[in-house]
Amino acid sequence: MPSLVSDTEKAELQVIFADIFDTFKRSITVHKEPIKTFSNVDINFIFGYGESSQSENVTYTPQSQSFFATISYRFSDSDTDYVEDINSYVPGSIVKIKVEEDCKDYISTGGKTEHIEFDGKKFNVISEEITSNFLGISYYVFFVQMSQ
Repeated sequence: MPSLVSDTEKAELQVIFADIFDTFKRSITVHKEPIKTFSNVDINFIFGYGESSQSENVTYTPQSQSFFATISYRFSDSDTDYVEDINSYVPGSIVKIKVEEDCKDYISTGGKTEHIEFDGKKFNVISEEITSNFLGISYYVFFVQMSQ
């Protein structure tokens, strides 16, 4: 079936679409669950015989990375809104972020995402990624909600 859009026009539209993302993108920081590192474990230590407790042997290494996203706030007057994209009722206001593949991979894999930070606020991810594809350019949408 012939295409109504030529390959040259597709390439031009892809550049324009990427420019739109670049124009409105803002920095977000994705915080993952910290890595626990155990060190100096004394298995011969006997608790309760007048000695002080064993020294702390767990260290937590924070994991976070910054990415770019377009951010779209959805404010609501009602307590609960039905969000068609995630097929669910969501209490309170939610925010839609659109990210590139590297950010999607970081959010979706490699442990639990604790929160995403932008505009000086912390947000929890409340959806899986939704792929948004336009003429071969893919972005990924997540819905997030402000942490309580």
